[in-house]
Amino acid sequence: MTLIRVPTAATVGRPSRVVFRVTDARVAVARIAPEDGEALVWRFPNADDIVVFAWTPARRGSYVLTVTARGSDGVTTQTATRLAVGRLL
Repeated sequence: MTLIRVPTAATVGRPSRVVFRVTDARVAVARIAPEDGEALVWRFPNADDIVVFAWTPARRGSYVLTVTARGSDGVTTQTATRLAVGRLL
């Protein structure tokens, strides 16, 4: 699995595009969680190639994006990165 495009900074109220690539995944799950709140979760069944989704942050702060994929062979892989969200100026 490869993260292709992930915003390192995002703006409250503006959509941010996340792009990652998986190969032969039975399921891929993207999770964006603030340090002090509930995570948002996107599921992509039978993911096999490029996956794109948009996220519009509602409040500023530090978040962690985690992408997990489980292949048809049962092997699970995971990657994570931090995102900083600022306010709209």
